[in-house]
Amino acid sequence: MSDRKRASVELLQQVAKLDAQILAALDNRARISRKLRELRADDAPQLRSDPGALHELVARGHDMPAESLEAIFREIFAACLALELPVKVVYAGAEGGLAHEAARARFGKTADLTSVEGTPAALEEVARRRAEFAVVPIETKLEGIVQPTILALVATDLKIVSAVESPSKPGVGDASERVRYAIVGARPSSRTGEDVTALVFNVADTPGALLDVLRQFAERGVNLLRIQSQPAQPLQSTLLVDAWTYLFFVEVAGHTTDRPLVTAFEEVKRLTKFFKVLGSYSV
Repeated sequence: MSDRKRASVELLQQVAKLDAQILAALDNRARISRKLRELRADDAPQLRSDPGALHELVARGHDMPAESLEAIFREIFAACLALELPVKVVYAGAEGGLAHEAARARFGKTADLTSVEGTPAALEEVARRRAEFAVVPIETKLEGIVQPTILALVATDLKIVSAVESPSKPGVGDASERVRYAIVGARPSSRTGEDVTALVFNVADTPGALLDVLRQFAERGVNLLRIQSQPAQPLQSTLLVDAWTYLFFVEVAGHTTDRPLVTAFEEVKRLTKFFKVLGSYSV
């Protein structure tokens, strides 16, 4: 056997040994997830999300391409989440569609996933405790914020607890059709350090009313990430607003429990006719 061939055989043996070690580590990871499930058997399910941990882990890699490494660990996290948090999840859309793929990406391929027709139906399942989480579209690449989803959320006490972008799917078009989905649950999320908080409000039809609200965030050093207006007509009976009143959808950096946001919200409530936090979630 030539030296070159001998070296190749030795390297392949090392690969086989490493593959066995990876498998053993994954089995151990799964055992720990099951133990966590047993310890939390009596607790209400709460979706944990820490994108910072994933980014830090990927950054520690050297030879493996970062994009591949991130995809691998996202799959591991999702699979172990299904073992740790065996919950029922509903998604607004057809089986095999983008919403289904987004749910699988977040909760794992073995999770209990059920298709429902439309966002209101998905939220209703969670509100009536027939499911723990709902996956609903919140933003599209082409059209921006999905207004029916925002209006449906306003009408409930549910909270956005996480967000996930639909994975690329062969035959479903280009990246311009990608959708960001909100994970909605009954309990607020915990702080991760890389959070965004979404809120909606409307103001009096007077000069400077909106500026007064936005100033509360600027004065406290809160970064305003997005602001978008939309008609509130579908919710007139709920909000007791006049025809042609507009709601402002806003995303700001930070978690709803952060002190700058707590104090800002206190003032915003005073300055607005209607105010509601839709939830905090990781980015």
